Amino acid sequence: MKYFLSILLALILAVGVVTGAYYYTHDRTLPGESKEAFITTVTKPPATEKYAARTLLGSDDKHGFKLYKSGSSVILEHNGNEFTYDNWSKVIDSEPPKFYYADFDDDGEKELIIRAVSGEDSETGEYVYELYVLNPKEGKTEDYDVLLISQDTWREVLDGQVTEELSQLKSCSKILQFVMDEKSATITYNKDTGIAENGAYIGYAKALQDGNGKYMTLFGWTKSKGIFKIDGDKIQAEVECIANYDETHVIQDLGKIYFGLSITKDNRLVVVPKSMYFEANKKFRVSDPTQTAKHKWTFTRNNSFVPKDSGTIKWAKYSFKLDKSVFTDTVDFAKEETDIKYVKSIDIDQSGITLTAAAGYTFSADPAKKGDFSVTINKGEKDEYEISYTAKISEDLSVVRINFDKTYSHNSVNSIELNYGTR
Repeated sequence: MKYFLSILLALILAVGVVTGAYYYTHDRTLPGESKEAFITTVTKPPATEKYAARTLLGSDDKHGFKLYKSGSSVILEHNGNEFTYDNWSKVIDSEPPKFYYADFDDDGEKELIIRAVSGEDSETGEYVYELYVLNPKEGKTEDYDVLLISQDTWREVLDGQVTEELSQLKSCSKILQFVMDEKSATITYNKDTGIAENGAYIGYAKALQDGNGKYMTLFGWTKSKGIFKIDGDKIQAEVECIANYDETHVIQDLGKIYFGLSITKDNRLVVVPKSMYFEANKKFRVSDPTQTAKHKWTFTRNNSFVPKDSGTIKWAKYSFKLDKSVFTDTVDFAKEETDIKYVKSIDIDQSGITLTAAAGYTFSADPAKKGDFSVTINKGEKDEYEISYTAKISEDLSVVRINFDKTYSHNSVNSIELNYGTR
């Protein structure tokens, strides 16, 4: 009987040891804590993994860093010292991690950032990454505090520190206005135009149009995907912005917010002051509505070609460079491929462009009604913008006026490409 009790006691002890080992190595997260908030650091591997096979994940040979995977942990090796970390990405070996070693917090001491795969984008299947910032502990050169920057960390940092507002101008529904400032700041707007009167950074974008060319009403907006990039000793973030409208379920990929991130002495992320800006996607770029013409100006181009027949101008397309020293000239439109050859004159001023039909011709009213018109300035240049806003046709259909989205100074217009209607 004593022999049987000895065997039973030994079995109970063995089960207890196995159970305890599993809890220690597999459940290191404390109650109420998440992966983002809890990263374990030890100077030696856990006993159960001390002799586990190591796989080299990647290295920074220039600075002597090597990163291994061992069981459920990763091991950083540097200058003969080893540091074991738990709760890092489970798919960290999907792709070799990248190493960045620089002074990211301007404290005179370099930090190590390791970029590693954290998963896949459910829509594109592309890898999603997170950053592990290893900041030397105060007074120690070979021991680190670890800060995890996950794919959603930018949202908490940005929303917690920055005020961001997207609105539609009252004076011109074509233009959306994106304003950013410190969280404590109050942004004010002109009651008549809707233009922001303050803000650390203000950017602009073009609203969506319906099938008749009418600019739709902004309903709201949201931030979508965000990514981090390392540029030298700077951490940069890019965040996609999506706009929604009352009249449609179609969403607009409006552009991106860009801002820099810095690491504080207590290992927190903060937005770098004056690093924020918004940039609209190329097809939604618009000119700054606050930069308007201070003086009136005009230019007239006359057509020397006199057509002998009559008809309807359905598609008039024309482009030319603007000579700032000339205010009127005459050119032969006869060889032009579109109906612009039947336009008697083109008159341009700071606020719009007017087309006058040749004798015997009238304009089709459809382009004006359906928003099928455009005026682009400075084509191919850095300050290229599509500047048309509304169009109006005279009762006798002989004159079309395309109004701009604001007034433009003479010096700001180098070339013009106009389009009224389609083939």
